[in-house]
Amino acid sequence: MSVVGSLPNLEFLMLWYTAEGTEWNPAEGEFLRLKVLFIWGSDLVQWRADQNHYPRLETLALFNLPTLEEIPSGVGDIPTLREICLANCSKSAVDSAYLIIEEQQSIGNDLLKIEVSDTAENEDEDTDDDEDEDTEKDQDQGDDSEVEEKKKMKMMSLPDGLMAEEDDDDDER
Repeated sequence: MSVVGSLPNLEFLMLWYTAEGTEWNPAEGEFLRLKVLFIWGSDLVQWRADQNHYPRLETLALFNLPTLEEIPSGVGDIPTLREICLANCSKSAVDSAYLIIEEQQSIGNDLLKIEVSDTAENEDEDTDDDEDEDTEKDQDQGDDSEVEEKKKMKMMSLPDGLMAEEDDDDDER
């Protein structure tokens, strides 16, 4: 990962089932210009990071990470971070995201937003009828759920012009 992290102009990184082990410890000086980080599917359990690892990160999106114990609390200290999105992640990872946003709001940062859907561990004791209906709908979808998740991801808002820049780069190659 250090080769990827040291790319000087890397602003958008999408990792699809590409984990090397259960722990990720990015090195200082990596991902210095990264604005958007998507991690989709992994056996990742431990992730060590803080504002020094992703100093320009704006969007963090984590999908299908049922074993991730937590989002590193230092990620909340990234001054440019505006959005954390989680889908099908462990309850403890979701809880850590809420702790990050609570901490940021307590120091006056109202810009950071969180979006959570379909946590992998639905162990909440206080569930309401709406959540039960959503679970039934999810079960009815069966194999279509992965397709729907991909559609959701495509619909997620990214920083203005980011995807257009990536498409332009592909045309130049």
